[in-house]
Amino acid sequence: PAPSLPPMASRGRWARLGGSMWRKPRVVTPRIAGLRTPWLPLATLPNARQGASPCPVAPEASAASEESVRSRGDPGAHAALSSSAKTFFLETHGCQMNIADSEVVRSVLRDDGWVEADGPDGARVLLTNTCSVREKAENKVRTRVSQWRAGFAGRRIGVLGCMASRLREELIDKGAADLAAGPDSYRRLPALLAALDSGAPAAMDTQLSLEETYADIRPVREAGAGVTAYVTIMRGCNQMCAYCVVPFTRGRERSRPLATIVEECQRLADSGVREIVLLGQNVNSYMDRGNTGDALLPGTPGPLPRTDYEATEGFGNMFKARGGDAFRFGALLRAVAGVHPDVRVRFTSPHPKDFPPDVLRLIAETPNICKHLHLPAQSGSTAVLARMRRGYSREAYLRLVA
Repeated sequence: PAPSLPPMASRGRWARLGGSMWRKPRVVTPRIAGLRTPWLPLATLPNARQGASPCPVAPEASAASEESVRSRGDPGAHAALSSSAKTFFLETHGCQMNIADSEVVRSVLRDDGWVEADGPDGARVLLTNTCSVREKAENKVRTRVSQWRAGFAGRRIGVLGCMASRLREELIDKGAADLAAGPDSYRRLPALLAALDSGAPAAMDTQLSLEETYADIRPVREAGAGVTAYVTIMRGCNQMCAYCVVPFTRGRERSRPLATIVEECQRLADSGVREIVLLGQNVNSYMDRGNTGDALLPGTPGPLPRTDYEATEGFGNMFKARGGDAFRFGALLRAVAGVHPDVRVRFTSPHPKDFPPDVLRLIAETPNICKHLHLPAQSGSTAVLARMRRGYSREAYLRLVA
């Protein structure tokens, strides 16, 4: 039942509460304790217009619309599913980080009772996890969402990830999507979907977090994922390169506790995974100031080292809050490599400024850390690198790779 709360009139086209948005509401309620997305069925709210349908499209109208499309012989039209079916289809675009994020989304939704369908035909909610690094990636998502809107009338469409963060209002305002959730809002997907089921025309939460790492969520890998697994160790980026959208779509850097990473890697090795790829927008700037790594020494000789921050010689550090003793990337890499001697370890994507000598020696001396580095140069011109705010020169980069 709806709580008895005084109404609060919306202003303009949007109403915003708690980092979420709902398009064209008549009445919204103040935040309800413990609920991040407090939208309720319109008919249950105080002073709501009686007799108004809480849904943007009545079920009869939706069914009639689909029948009309099928009668024209449109091969993309599909029969409507039960409005109570908790089924979803998830499609992933972009980098390995998005693949790992989709595994988190699956876990969150399954814990709430949702069942993943093999394709969009069997799903009531269609979700796409998106990328905003390149225009081509965004155009691909726009095409897919348009296809879904035309071919699956009556289904709910959700856009997740970086594109939701960057184009949140455009996606909802133009009717391309019913739901937009940023990379730090996946825990709240059940509440956002419940808001849609309760009558909200659209639901949105793209607020970035300074703390969210999903460290306590056990990812659900896609069936047939093979012997390679992705493990996210940190999120966000503090570099603020002049050309890059990542700090604005993914937020500031924050790292998972070392213990949770080693535990996940151990679980993956026990399940038959034979290659682990450590992920992060700036993966080798990993930093855990906690104490969770003190007792974790699987296969490692001696305690894991805590060290102060050390940038690669000749490279600047754009963000100054990395100082102090902490478990750095070298310590984490050492612990993960010690999980199982037959499990290969890779990592991506690194920044060249975070390759101190101890990390390079560890890679050279440890048999199961792959002798492979992704070392982005970005430009061979020192002047261009300065305009890009990369923090190094052509000469410094050449010394690093020599």
